Amino acid sequence: MSGQERLLFESPSMFDRLTVTEGDDGLRTLWFGRQRVRHGVVKLADPAHLESPCVPVMLAGLALARPSAPSG
Repeated sequence: MSGQERLLFESPSMFDRLTVTEGDDGLRTLWFGRQRVRHGVVKLADPAHLESPCVPVMLAGLALARPSAPSG
């Protein structure tokens, strides 16, 4: 955790440690594990903010996906 982040939450989970921090830039980040793998980011002041450049591409893929046929 850098000097610009505040620890908001930390807890063990079934698999590893979960940590939530908030930076001076207003970004809240969910970290997974002791290696601090970033799992998600939200900016409370700007809900439309997308931190990861892959998110719009993933959402476009969902918009273009065809519904699957019912199984059975």
